[in-house]
Amino acid sequence: NNNNNNRNNNNHNRRRYTHGVERMEQYQFGKPGGPEDSSKMIVAFHETLAAWVKVVRSSKVTGTNQIAKGLEAMDGNLMRVVIPPMPPATITVQDAAGADVVQDNTEAVEIWRARLRSVTAAEEAVAEARETFFGDTLALCSLDVESQLKKLANWIEIRDSTCPVRLLEEIKLIMYNAGRKFHPATMITDLVQRLYSMQQGNIISRLRSTPSGGAFIECIGSSISRLRST
Repeated sequence: NNNNNNRNNNNHNRRRYTHGVERMEQYQFGKPGGPEDSSKMIVAFHETLAAWVKVVRSSKVTGTNQIAKGLEAMDGNLMRVVIPPMPPATITVQDAAGADVVQDNTEAVEIWRARLRSVTAAEEAVAEARETFFGDTLALCSLDVESQLKKLANWIEIRDSTCPVRLLEEIKLIMYNAGRKFHPATMITDLVQRLYSMQQGNIISRLRSTPSGGAFIECIGSSISRLRST
């Protein structure tokens, strides 16, 4: 029991950050501590993103639902309210004889105008929520990650877009690179190497059990040292 209590206390007190974002005190987009390790950075990114989506989803801020949908799908287009186009003032229909007849479409236009007022209000609320959560996402970044973001050539464009997804895409690239000089695609070699070091025999065995998986492991194993030396 004492051991369990100690473990619980350690988990509760781990990684206390002071970025000021409520309910995210144990998470940060940045180096999780300890030696530099690309796989740890990748895990830290996804842990923080998953926790952040939960916080956003449970927020009472108006317009939050659209923001949460966009974060879950990593699609900034979902963080907007679609405004339907105005219908034409008249429409052309065919009468019983098959001839074209122009009809007044005022009723449809008035319905559209009534809906537009509510849609516009919803879009304004979503835009405000988007800006709020953009700022909070940036606040979740470590000083190092924030510094790298602000050095990007298109940082001003990203900042002015107030789109949390665009910001997260750049944060992801930074954390996947983990400050290294080689291409992010080689991060997979670090993850496979980590499986070996953690002695995840079952996972490796499953990969080896298929021709394609065996070839993959062989290829990765032979390339790790070569990539490390570049």
